[in-house]
Amino acid sequence: EMLRLSELANLEVYFNGYKDERLQSFWIQTPRGKYTPDFLILKRNDDVKYKNNKPVPIKKAIIIETKGSPYYNDEFRAKEKFVKEEFVKYNNHFSYYCFVDDGKNDFSKHIETFKQILKDF
Repeated sequence: EMLRLSELANLEVYFNGYKDERLQSFWIQTPRGKYTPDFLILKRNDDVKYKNNKPVPIKKAIIIETKGSPYYNDEFRAKEKFVKEEFVKYNNHFSYYCFVDDGKNDFSKHIETFKQILKDF
């Protein structure tokens, strides 16, 4: 649902593969090791990816994490704290959101919040 909503808003959505490290191309180095978020959503200048066969610069980016509550542990929280307090602070064109489920891999309760994030983006 999140992917569909992003694509309807004419945004680029990238999913970092969790089983194949070759797909994990976007990551942030934290003091606790590499942090690879689940999704990266991009908005480019002029809302197009290419112009005159050249990539259009990225205007803004949203980092989205979907985390099962059993995995929302101290190690992850340390990485998340770095992303929120340091990475976003010095990369102000990025924003970060983490959606935690109740252990059933059901993120439907977060859809309305996600819709608002895309609307404000």
